[in-house]
Amino acid sequence: MASLLDPPDNPLNLGGGLLGLAPANPLLQAGPTWADAAAWHAQNLRDTWAAMQQPQTWVDAARQYGNALLMGTTAPGRLLGAMESAPGYVYHATNAERLYDIAEHGKLLTNKPSAFTDQDIWPDGSTEKRNYFTPSAQNTWQFAPEEGQPVLTRIPANAHPFKSESGTGDLYSTKPVPSSAMEYLGDDGQWYPVSGLKQSR
Repeated sequence: MASLLDPPDNPLNLGGGLLGLAPANPLLQAGPTWADAAAWHAQNLRDTWAAMQQPQTWVDAARQYGNALLMGTTAPGRLLGAMESAPGYVYHATNAERLYDIAEHGKLLTNKPSAFTDQDIWPDGSTEKRNYFTPSAQNTWQFAPEEGQPVLTRIPANAHPFKSESGTGDLYSTKPVPSSAMEYLGDDGQWYPVSGLKQSR
C-alpha cells in the first residue's frame, strides 16, 4: 500500500527505493537510429527536389539573396532644406524612386525642359536635353521633385563636363552623368555611392 513516503510518480527518483519509481524519463530513452536519420533525410531530399521544380522557389531565393546584399546599405535621407556644401562638389536634387532608377540604369539621364516641369524651354532659351546641378547645396532642395521623398546627390565638379547656364549660374550637362561618380546623402548624414543601391530593386 502506497504511503506519503512512497509516491509512485515522484519525478526526483530515477529508480526504486523509499520513494518508489519515477515515470519514464525521455532523456534516458534511446535516441533516433541510423535508419530513422536515413528516412528523415530521404524525405527532406524529396521535398527539396519538388520545391526546386517550382519557379516561385527561385523567385523567392533571388529576393532573399538581394535582401542579403542590401545588409548594411543605408537608405537615402530626406532632403528638407539647405545643406552644408563640401568644396569641389556640385549637387543634384531628385526623389528616392528616381535615385534607385539612376543606380539601376548606371547613369543620370538628360531630359527635355518639359520633363518633370511645366516649362517648354530652359531659362537660357535652349530646348536641348540636359541634367542640372547646383554649385552648392544651399538651395538644391528647391529643385527636388514635388512627388516622392526628396533626396540629395553630389558629384565632384571635375568628374563630368558641366557648363554654366547664363543668367542663373546653375550647372548643367548635355551628357548622362555616370552613377559610379555620384554619391547620395544617407539618412545617417553620411555620403554613399549611388551605384551601391543597384541591388535594391
